[in-house]
Amino acid sequence: CGGQVTSSNYPYRGGKRALYEGGVRTPAFVWAPGRLHPGRSNAMIHVTDWLPTFWSLASLRGALEPNNPIKTKPLDGFDQWLAISENLPSNRTEFVINIDPLPIKCGHQVPHAGIRWKEWKLILGAGGPPFGWYPAPLYKTPLAAGKCYNASYSYVELYNIEEDPS
Repeated sequence: CGGQVTSSNYPYRGGKRALYEGGVRTPAFVWAPGRLHPGRSNAMIHVTDWLPTFWSLASLRGALEPNNPIKTKPLDGFDQWLAISENLPSNRTEFVINIDPLPIKCGHQVPHAGIRWKEWKLILGAGGPPFGWYPAPLYKTPLAAGKCYNASYSYVELYNIEEDPS
């Protein structure tokens, strides 16, 4: 909480615990020799999508009930293999980024929440630390050294992620 940069997803705004793209977009990789060619995907994929995707890859989906191979309550995720392997649109159109009604030390002091729907992101409350952008890699100027992000105000932000990915 001493003002040090603890994470960076440059050039996106924010970092860990933030509702901005710097706190939401995460790198991931899939290694599947013979099934996947090197490439990149910007598809909307949530952590809950990995289980159905892996079940599909393991060829269990055809033998069991679709999207619910272990016969429990319906899964929250979607099979995203075609989005990853063929760069097709994601099966997902929305997800809740976070709902946090309580203040946190050296963080937001007001309730905050975020949701993504298609290309739109809505943030209610404080967007999260840091309030701005981290400097580019190798940029040596400290960011607000010794200052703690402490948003004590609430606001509403609406972004079109495709036009303004910050």
